[in-house]
Amino acid sequence: STQRHGELFADKMHGRRLADKKVPTAEERAEELAKLTKCNTLMKSLLDRRKRGVCDDSSLDVTQKMLEINPDFNTLWNYRRDILNSFFVSKTADEKEAMLLHELQLLERAFRKHPKCYAAWHYRKWVLQQVKDPKVLQRELALCKAFLDKDDRNFHVWNFRQWVVALIGLDPKVELQFTTDRIQKNFSNYSAWHYRSKYLAAVHANVSEVQKGDTVSLPLEVIRSELELVRNGVYTEPDDQCCWLYLRWLLWQESEVPDELVPDVENQIAVCDELIESEEKILRWAMLTKAFLLTLLKRDPQQVVAIYDKMIQADPVHSSYYSDARSIPILQQKLAEVQVDVRSLDLSNNGLTVVHGRLLSSFTALEELNLSGNALTRCSSLSSLTSLQVLNVDNNALTSLDGISAIPTLKRLSARNNNISKLPEEAVKCQLVSLELSGNPVCAAENYSEELPRAFPSL
Repeated sequence: STQRHGELFADKMHGRRLADKKVPTAEERAEELAKLTKCNTLMKSLLDRRKRGVCDDSSLDVTQKMLEINPDFNTLWNYRRDILNSFFVSKTADEKEAMLLHELQLLERAFRKHPKCYAAWHYRKWVLQQVKDPKVLQRELALCKAFLDKDDRNFHVWNFRQWVVALIGLDPKVELQFTTDRIQKNFSNYSAWHYRSKYLAAVHANVSEVQKGDTVSLPLEVIRSELELVRNGVYTEPDDQCCWLYLRWLLWQESEVPDELVPDVENQIAVCDELIESEEKILRWAMLTKAFLLTLLKRDPQQVVAIYDKMIQADPVHSSYYSDARSIPILQQKLAEVQVDVRSLDLSNNGLTVVHGRLLSSFTALEELNLSGNALTRCSSLSSLTSLQVLNVDNNALTSLDGISAIPTLKRLSARNNNISKLPEEAVKCQLVSLELSGNPVCAAENYSEELPRAFPSL
């Protein structure tokens, strides 16, 4: 049933059940209300002082009291910084250093109350940038470790540690080993795996900073070693997504799996099969990873589609994701049957919900494409088809012509019987000579006849 499946894939906060909230007593509510009233009065006073540019000891003292009650006031940290900057002008280097060390102590007290306070972590960075004693920065690494011992998945601490490491210029090999130690203590630590990817690239690929979407070329022996670490993790925590997602990142760095790595990928598929067969319940991530690995090897598309069909039934909440994912093996299989220099391609009636542009990128000679009778809700990844002139997307579920109308070579477009409710807001780039939109809500709009030549001036 839907309820049973909902329970099966019920989300937890980082895989941990949230504790039930305690209902406060009447006395506790009254005490909290009195505290809030006092805080509001003090806050109004401080905002007025800051507006008037008041920077004195009294304001510094009140901001400290307020921040010790609730450190999540970004404005107060900024005000405190303004006050200190005004004081520093007349202070000696030693006096300034002492004041900064006091700020670090204040922040540590704030973190004990609210360890995931954005404003406090940003303020700590500013303080450390003013400190001259290099030993202070070294102590920050110990502080990070202490915080991670309490909550090893506090991403604020992980991000802050990365910032400190860069400021110190610490050897990335040291940090890579640090992630190994943290992961071996707890495989279910997404932040540690993510942090590891940064330093794995720095140590083995000479890449100082990895941006989202970047690929990293890692030596095969490194990939094999990481796969072994992942294997240990998934056997320990097969239901947790951390190891599985890291595995995807690790293998996604290769557009084509090298022949030498194929046996290792096959071994990972065997691990997935072993875990799937050993559990009575559906192991979502083991099944999805098996589908991912088979797709990566371009093998057995029918089995991949069957996996996603099963997941759509078992986990309807994420059915859109599974439907899009199952389109990849279907498209791979169809494209494998034709030559890349083909001029006309029929992909109609295949149940596609999305067309992945990277799979079509080598079909630069394609002039005519038929995508009718699928379940496409968007079609915005066809820009790589630089010779495309005729496109048929009839009988899909498109809601707009975004992406399609930006193909400069397109001459003929048929998009009948979709859910298109409006025309492009700006004149399209393509020089259409034929456009079919019958069976779409947009055709019933009052100003349709006037808007059509504006959106498609070439018609």
